[in-house]
Amino acid sequence: LPTRVIDVGDAASRQPFLFQTEGRRAPYISLSHCWGKSKSPFFTTTSETLSARQTGLDPDETPQTFQDAIKITRRLGFQYIWIDSLCILQDSRDDWAAESRQMQNYYKNAVLNIMAEAAESDKEGFLNIDNREPIRKQRVEDEEMGKVRIPFHQRLSAKPSFVTLRNPPGRSRLELNLPTIWRGWILQEHVLAPRAIHYIGSQMVWECQRQKDPEEYEDPDRFDPCFRWYKIVENFMNRNLTFPEDRFPAISGIAREVCDHTGYTYKAGLWEEDILTGLLWWAYGDGVPSTQYRAPSWSWAS
Repeated sequence: LPTRVIDVGDAASRQPFLFQTEGRRAPYISLSHCWGKSKSPFFTTTSETLSARQTGLDPDETPQTFQDAIKITRRLGFQYIWIDSLCILQDSRDDWAAESRQMQNYYKNAVLNIMAEAAESDKEGFLNIDNREPIRKQRVEDEEMGKVRIPFHQRLSAKPSFVTLRNPPGRSRLELNLPTIWRGWILQEHVLAPRAIHYIGSQMVWECQRQKDPEEYEDPDRFDPCFRWYKIVENFMNRNLTFPEDRFPAISGIAREVCDHTGYTYKAGLWEEDILTGLLWWAYGDGVPSTQYRAPSWSWAS
């Protein structure tokens, strides 16, 4: 188990509380979420609130996203869930430094990662969000925009016929408005987890390391482990980081996993054994390099 987890307890007998694990082994779930942009204090654990969190999480104070995640954890039959803002002391540099180094293992070793993708903040919750109608509207617009009507003639008929070609629904475009899509650190949480349930408002999506199955699509996306790194980097570069210098740290856990699986040698975001493919990156627009040194000029991170 991570250093600390939330023991979800039993709703009928006691409320959840922060549990100091002291090396105990047990299955657990993790959570990926957007804290929010509110100027008011977030519901976190600090040196001052540690004792209170270990006593119990007051349901009147606990944000809805955490309550939803605890509910799912209980229904799936698990006792523990790891939530970064509650399980890391947010006012302690030492605790943050020690725990952040373990984040790769925390998400990698969780049985399942709950991804609260539709919630813009912890206060909002994610089980009761329904953005189905806007997504359906966008899907129709995507199909109409990509539709091409082509006339053709059959030998046995003088009457002209038509075939209509259209793009499939823009799945990636449909998900671009989700708050977690733009958060740099959440990508690593997403990729490292062995399994994930995405709550995107309109539906749930199941994902593991081999495939991704949305509820509303017949064919799952299947993943090629060797090619996946480039797709991950492409996704990552569209995301926001509060601190630009986090560009490598925020993806370092994924890089270590790729190294473990392929045996390749990591070189500033590229792989030495596949360097010719790695050097084929390009930047949209002007591609202005950073004024401060971030990576060698031949790396996409520059």
